[in-house]
Amino acid sequence: MHDASAGQRLDAEILRRESGVQVGEAMDVWFCGPAGLARQLESGLQSLGLKDVPVHREAFEMR
Repeated sequence: MHDASAGQRLDAEILRRESGVQVGEAMDVWFCGPAGLARQLESGLQSLGLKDVPVHREAFEMR
């Protein structure tokens, strides 16, 4: 669990490192956060070679 209010940042490299997933292995990402974070995670996972990782999020927008 990562909490932005505690100064923790979530990114694709942290997901890959903490999950131990390597290119070609199955992984799904579930998180609660804004659309911008979803785009950043998807882009980051692709840049790490994890192109087919489904990213699921609780849909809400910050106001």
